[in-house]
Parts: sequence; C-alpha cells; structure tokens
Amino acid sequence: MEKVNQSTFKSVQFIGMNISTVPCAADAIMDISVRGDYRGYSDIQYDINQRLDSVKGFVESTVRSEKINKNKDVLKILVIPEFYFRGMLGAYQRERNTQFGNVDSSYHFFQTYFGELKDYLFKTMNEKEYGSALLVLGTLLTSTMAIDITKSPTKELSYIGDKLLKIYDELPPRNEDKKSLLSKMLRDIDQHEKQPLDPSFSFDDACADFSNKVMSNSLNDPYKDFEKLLMDTLNECDSRAEIVVCNDCYIVDNHLMKQDSTIFNNVFRIPKQFKSKEDFILNYMKNKYIQTITKYNKLALPHNTEQKHFTHDNGCIFEYAGLRIGIDICLDHSRKRLLNSLRDNKEAYVDIQIISSCGMSIRDNAVAARKNGYVFICDGEYAPDGSQYAKDKKSHTGLKKVNEANSLTNYESAAILSDYTVLPESDRIKRQVVNRQIHPFPTYEVHIYKPVDLNF
Repeated sequence: MEKVNQSTFKSVQFIGMNISTVPCAADAIMDISVRGDYRGYSDIQYDINQRLDSVKGFVESTVRSEKINKNKDVLKILVIPEFYFRGMLGAYQRERNTQFGNVDSSYHFFQTYFGELKDYLFKTMNEKEYGSALLVLGTLLTSTMAIDITKSPTKELSYIGDKLLKIYDELPPRNEDKKSLLSKMLRDIDQHEKQPLDPSFSFDDACADFSNKVMSNSLNDPYKDFEKLLMDTLNECDSRAEIVVCNDCYIVDNHLMKQDSTIFNNVFRIPKQFKSKEDFILNYMKNKYIQTITKYNKLALPHNTEQKHFTHDNGCIFEYAGLRIGIDICLDHSRKRLLNSLRDNKEAYVDIQIISSCGMSIRDNAVAARKNGYVFICDGEYAPDGSQYAKDKKSHTGLKKVNEANSLTNYESAAILSDYTVLPESDRIKRQVVNRQIHPFPTYEVHIYKPVDLNF
C-alpha cells in the first residue's frame, strides 16, 4: 500500500454525520424490521445523487466551521453511518459484467456512480486549504442478482415478522420493557454463530406449537423459549437465502484527487462480513431485498489476514500516512472481526479504529486499537448512554481513548477505555435534510470533535 503522506500527523480530528439510516418506519428495527420500508428513487443515479447532496451538506458544514483545524499535521476523519447508500429496494442492482469479479464489480459500480462526489470534493476539500482528510462513506449495498418478481415468495416465510410479533405480544408481562427486551434478544442472537437446523424444522408448526404452550401456560421460561424460536427462524431464513448482496464501506481521501480524472485515484473498499439479523426488512415485500432471501458474499482474504494488499481487496485494515487504521462495520465489531484477526495473525494493534454502523455501540472486548489509540463510532440507529446524540435518539456518535489495550493472547480480555468524549452544544451543527423522500427525519447533526493528540 502506497504511503500517501511521508509526514506523521500530530493529531486527528473526528467528525460524524449524526443521521438515522434505518428504514423509514423509525421503530421498525426495534420491532424486528417488520414495518419499515426502504426510501429512495427507482433511478439509481438520481437516487445516489440525492443522497450525495446531503453528503455535500455534511462536508460543507466542516469546510465553513471554525471548529475544524485545517493544519496539515491534523488528519480529519469524516464518518457516515452504515446503510447510507442502499436505494429503494434495499440494495442497488448492478449489472453483471463478466469483465469484473464480484469484488471488482462493486468497486466499478462505485467509480461509475460517484464521480460527481469526486468533482465536488476536489473543489471543496482541496488539501492545500483543508488539510488531509479521509471521508468514510457509510456503506453501499449492491447486488448483481435481481429479485424475480414473477416468483411467489415461500408461503411459510411470508410476513414472519408479524407472526413472531403476534406471538411475542401474547407473552406474559415482564418488569423490563418488552420492546427493549426484544432488541436485546436480537443482539444476543447476533453473537451466536449459525447453528445447523433440524431439516424437519417448520416455521408454521413451530409457531403454532409455541402459541399453544403459551396459552396453556406450559413454558418454564417463555422469553427464553421465544428467543430460541426467533433464532431458529432467522437461521432458517439465512440457510434458504440465495441472493448475494455486497455491503461495502468506501473511504476516499483528498490527497490524490486530480481535477482531470473521472475516477477516485485512491479508494479503500471495506466489505462487511457478518450479516446481522436486522440488516434487512424481515417481512416479505414484492421486489425488495429482504432478510429472508439475502446473504453477504463470503470473503476471501489475501494471505488470511485483514491487512490490505491493494485498495479494494477484502481486508479491513489499511495504512495511511504512517497510521494503521482499522474499520468495523456494525456486527463485525461485536463479532471481533478486526481484533481476532490481529490475534490469529500476531499482528500489531491499529492506531485508530472506526465503526460505521446501524445498531451498534463501542464494545470494550472488541477494541483493536493500541494503548493511547482511539475508537470512533458513527451509528444510524440508536443512542447508548453517554454517547453524543440528537434529541430524537435515533442515531449517535462516540469517541473513546484506549487507556489499556486488549490482550492479543487472552481472548477473554477487555480493553480499558475512557468515558465518551463530551461534545459541547457549540460543536454540533444542526442541518435540514435535503430530501425527505430519502431520509425519514427532517434534521440531522454534524458532530465536530476537538483534535486529539497522537501520542503512541
């Protein structure tokens, strides 16, 4: 990997786009994604351009802000949440081109549809005036596999979200809020590796049997049993999934941009590995990429390491101007994709760990940054205590310093982190959403953190 800057940055400044990226029904994710719908336009280029308009507003806020340190020895890292670019189908359908493999096809799609952004960034974030910057563009979801709208969905798996919620509503009340408990169940299920199912498993039969046991009060722990039913059902969906979707994070820098070029000259592509149980809408919807039919591409890693050997391979660690940077996409973080790679390959810690997510928080036992390194998250779904979020609590950003790093030999260790960095109201820029057809909420915030020293 080419070192794009021979000098060493003295500090880094994190900036987050605090915007919700859940489907348009804001509470859908907490309800197993049953009532949500993807927003957008049928024309792919128009849809992407509309989303890029908000990205431009995000960037423009930082360009105009006096809070941005534009010295060349301060690296600016701007981060957008996961799922920002997914379109009205849940993923953009890209052409199948025999010239490109699945990886290169996604990369080619990005270069084809995001040229307008390159031109804008060249004019707006010119390195001479803005200093060095990385822009983490959330994630872009694409697939070469079209949904066959003439084919009827598997009857048994249609509207399974509604069926599960109906059963859940029948459970006896608990002291804990049932909605929060359900969200916790989903997070717990995501931590388990997929288990082989009994080939005779039937969702309809399992639901009917469970409902009868609820009515007869014959379950010892109804909530634990429901979690098992939920996990079996979602695993069954994954086992039947045939449509491959790429969920890729693209990172561009303003160092090698050329005015006369039609493409980005230096783009890092980071693919998501683990599919969460809430990455897609669960109920059947005609001509949509949904939870019951989709899966992510299996990742082949060069030399079995997450260290990138070229910009758009499948690794999630890259070198930039002397800094070692690791990227986690949502569930990849809690599954310790980055940390376990360092452990398995006996590699060095990263200096900076970035999490682009929609439904994640910083996990101390998944931190892969070195002592005195930093972990920054930009999340498009919810707001854990202590993080920085807007009043609607539909998204958050968070910055923590690593006081003591995770052990690379003890797989049960947990890093010691600082508290969340407090973000004064004066460092939050409120902006109006450009297009409500794209974004469900009328406003979002730009969170500008003060530069932090790189003392390793």
